[in-house]
Amino acid sequence: HEINNPLAVIGAHAERMSYLFSNSHLAPEKVKEKFPSYLEAIIRHTYRCKEIIEKLLSFARHKEVDLQPMDINMALEESIALVSHRASMENKRIIKNLNPVLPLVQSDMSGLEQVFVNILTNAMDAIEEKGEIRVTSRLEDGLIKVEIADTGSGIPPENMDRIFQPFFTTKPPGKGTGLGLSICARILSRLGGQITVQNAPGGGTRFGVSLPTQLNQVAKFEESHLWKNP
Repeated sequence: HEINNPLAVIGAHAERMSYLFSNSHLAPEKVKEKFPSYLEAIIRHTYRCKEIIEKLLSFARHKEVDLQPMDINMALEESIALVSHRASMENKRIIKNLNPVLPLVQSDMSGLEQVFVNILTNAMDAIEEKGEIRVTSRLEDGLIKVEIADTGSGIPPENMDRIFQPFFTTKPPGKGTGLGLSICARILSRLGGQITVQNAPGGGTRFGVSLPTQLNQVAKFEESHLWKNP
């Protein structure tokens, strides 16, 4: 139904446009008045179909990952930059607490950005009005850990075990495909990482991402005392 709904809207508006074209007795002013709104609806729902198909393809593909040594904070900064305009427009503040001297991870930049942008977007969706999203990075138990916490409404306990299942969504019809978080889990699994979720005690949701560090990096950092957990 995720694709059928926008296709039905596109078809209905196209039929209305065809009707206006084929009925010459209608005043030209009326035709001109209706066309912009019909075209806008067709364009909007066409892009909606495109988004759904892209997510379905992304979910179905077993894409080869290009693992390279990289700084996790760089992926976070790039992801935050991609959503910062929307956050500013919606009065949702993103607060960063990133450990500046973390070991490198052997990972894929585009895959990580897809994960972080998805989590950040979900966090903004969860905050109905003004709110905050806190993004932290740290080294813990030999793993790089990222936490993205929002001040939204949280996840109902009965949905917690289903949140990473394909096609499961709590968003209204037409607002979500239910594939975003399942794609995130698959990407992180290919990268040797993990994603977790829990409700924060004071309200909101915390998503955690864990990734292994590049081989031998932790030992080098511990010996040189260059890093400290925030």
